[in-house]
Amino acid sequence: MKNAVVHFLSLTLVLLLAACGETNNDPNAKSGEISNAENLSDVYEQYVYDIDGKEMMMGNSLYYTRDDGATVEVDIYVNDSNQVVKTAEYYTKQAGGSICTNLYYYKGDKKYVTKAYYEEGLGENAIFIEEVTYYDEAGNPLQTQMRKASFEDQLINEQFKTITAKDHSDARAVQVLNQQGEFATDFQFFVNDEHLLYLVVGENK
Repeated sequence: MKNAVVHFLSLTLVLLLAACGETNNDPNAKSGEISNAENLSDVYEQYVYDIDGKEMMMGNSLYYTRDDGATVEVDIYVNDSNQVVKTAEYYTKQAGGSICTNLYYYKGDKKYVTKAYYEEGLGENAIFIEEVTYYDEAGNPLQTQMRKASFEDQLINEQFKTITAKDHSDARAVQVLNQQGEFATDFQFFVNDEHLLYLVVGENK
């Protein structure tokens, strides 16, 4: 992203583990022991429920904006053992667009569950989509389920349909957290706003 970004300085400690972005694509990797598709959702959703129900340290990335109004930022959650167990990526595709969300849940250093909430189409033709993917212990996608609705708050009322297993990459979220690639930034200046202090960073032109 090419424009300057503004980030509120906080005391939150951000622990970045690059290993979260790695996926084992070894075809010989051992799959998880869970093979019964009927019980798959219950087992994985219980893991998600347990993670979301715990209090843990949270850190956040810089808030990035682009000329066309697109934005992205990422939150990271760390357990008592200093292991990253969840990242949440929030983004918009254009100015005034809906906020889309990618949730990544990790087991060890591998993705275990991913949930993507996004919008397709424009105006009255727009539909909201939720995709959930479960992964084996090696980080390979086992199953993906999708549901659609005309309005975001109606998604919960729709039934999931199983589709071809899809691997939702967390590469961009890791780059945002580590300020790498197109998200690399340089210090520009500070901004004082009453009791708040902002750090402005951007491309080093």
